[in-house]
Amino acid sequence: AVVGVAGFVVMGGGSKDDADPSVEPVNDPKIPEVVEVVNTPPTADAGPDQSVRVGRTVGFTGSGADEDEGDSLTYTWTLSSAPSGSSISTDSLTGADTEKVSFRTDKVGSYQLELSVSDGKDSATDSVSVSVTAPPPPGSIRISFFPIGGAEASLKGPSGYRFSCPRNPHCMKLEADNLEPGSYTVSFTARGKPQVSRTVNVRSSKQCIYNVERDTSVVNTKCQ
Repeated sequence: AVVGVAGFVVMGGGSKDDADPSVEPVNDPKIPEVVEVVNTPPTADAGPDQSVRVGRTVGFTGSGADEDEGDSLTYTWTLSSAPSGSSISTDSLTGADTEKVSFRTDKVGSYQLELSVSDGKDSATDSVSVSVTAPPPPGSIRISFFPIGGAEASLKGPSGYRFSCPRNPHCMKLEADNLEPGSYTVSFTARGKPQVSRTVNVRSSKQCIYNVERDTSVVNTKCQ
C-alpha cells in the first residue's frame, strides 16, 4: 500500500511586525522634538528729510522695531554721499552708533545718510537726505541813541551773533554790517535808567535804521 503524505502550503498574509498604515505612529519620548524658531527681521525708520541753510547743524532720530522677544537692536548711521568739497564723513558724525545722529553742514548741496537697524541676525535699512541751501544776502542795521543822549548797548541775533557798541559807555549810534537776515535783540542802558531789551529786524540786502526814543521805544524809520 502506498501511504500518501498530505502537504499544505499557506500563501499570502503578512508578518505580524509589518506596520498597519491605519495606525498612527507614537512619538518616542526619548527623542526630543525639534521646533524651528522663525526670526522676524527688524524695521528701520531714519526720519523725514530736512532742508537747512549751509552752516547749520542738523540732527536725526532714527527708530527701529522688532517683534521677536528678547532681541536687542543696534543702530548704525553712515554718510553715503555729500556735496563736492565737503569735509563731513561717517567718522565725523556725532552719535553714529546710536538712535540720534547730528553734524554741521559745510557745503551747499545734498547729504545722504543711511540708518541700519540690526537684531544680530537680520538688519533693515532706511535712508534720509538733507538739502542744504545758500544763505540769503546779508543786511545791515543802524540804531541811533542820540534822542536819549547815548547808551551802553549790545546786539544779539541768529547763530549766537553778539555785538557791542564800540563807544561805550555812551555810544550815540550802533552800526553793524554783514548780518544774517532775521530778528535781533538790542539791549541798552540809557543814562540813569534800567536796562531794556527790544526787538529789531534785519532785512536781506538792506540797511534798516532805528531810533531809540526818550521813552526807550525803538522806532524803525526805514529799510533802504
